[in-house]
Amino acid sequence: MQRARPNGCIPLTSHRHEIHREVSQMAPELRRQGKKVAIIIAIDGLSSDEFGCSGSSQNQEFVNALRKFEGLPVWVVVRLCTDDEQGVDFYNDLDGQLELSLEVLDDFLW
Repeated sequence: MQRARPNGCIPLTSHRHEIHREVSQMAPELRRQGKKVAIIIAIDGLSSDEFGCSGSSQNQEFVNALRKFEGLPVWVVVRLCTDDEQGVDFYNDLDGQLELSLEVLDDFLW
């Protein structure tokens, strides 16, 4: 992680859909075993679409994509790699919007 650097757009929403499909298939067995899937999102800014556009529409799409995990055996960790105040505020406010086991870590240093 120390050698990785931000690069390009951040199309998180499409990745969430892929993960949701996989976790949904595993959910019955995870519940039976009392386990959860940890989903770690390391991000350096707000979500964008595949064209690199970000804004309120992309933010809402991201929230809606995470909302689909509600009720599934998951634990979501958002690891912020930025000190951008707008991004930090957005991700810290997610917990109040979602019925989800969610942790936002915003103290990463480069």
